[in-house]
Amino acid sequence: MKLKKLGIAVVTLAAAVISVAAVSAWSARPDHVHSDADYLFAHLQARSHSQDADWLESSLSEMLPSHQFSVNGGPARPRGSGVVVGRVTDVRAGKGFAHPDDAPKSTVVDFNAKEALWRTVEVTVAVDEAWGRVAGQQAVTFAVIIDRGADAAKAVNGLRTLGRVFVSLDRQGRFAYAPGLYSISHSGDLFGTVDAQGNIELKATEHGDEFMKGLNTVAQLRAEAAKAPTVVKVDIVDGVGVRR
Repeated sequence: MKLKKLGIAVVTLAAAVISVAAVSAWSARPDHVHSDADYLFAHLQARSHSQDADWLESSLSEMLPSHQFSVNGGPARPRGSGVVVGRVTDVRAGKGFAHPDDAPKSTVVDFNAKEALWRTVEVTVAVDEAWGRVAGQQAVTFAVIIDRGADAAKAVNGLRTLGRVFVSLDRQGRFAYAPGLYSISHSGDLFGTVDAQGNIELKATEHGDEFMKGLNTVAQLRAEAAKAPTVVKVDIVDGVGVRR
């Protein structure tokens, strides 16, 4: 993940947007990948490197409802739809997306269509703990994006081998073919694993530790989420977010 992503956001880029750079980055993937899960996260890291975006939030704690953002004097609101810790219970192929004649708007095609530049994999997680608007839900389903050039079957199997995971969810409705699907915050970066001791690792980005800023366990996440809300005031000046 480019360090620029750890700054402030003016506009959250669509998680499903792909560029030629993303395909190029994946074709230069490392050769030390061993398991299907390693393969999956190596691919997601390559996607992360290929994208460039700024974000309002600068740390994992700011994804929790204990931090809210007021932009240009507007109502203070939490970022995204919430944060979830849970276990993967279902992984299935979604749809492919093509851009015929380099059209700016994508066209839905079959998951395995040769013309697909990227595809969604739909992941359902049984919720152990959740904060934000998803709190109280027993399960959530979100999309993981796989680019052309990757072995989609291997990536899907990698997702199926995951046990307990962490994910920060962006909004629903980004994918018209399945309006209930959530997208992953920061264009897919805020996704990773949770070990038996409750340690969180944001494996979809090489710089996850920098974004976590010491918020490394489920227990710490729970304690941070329980704090009284802090409002972060941001003004957008010439397209740049400036904290007051």
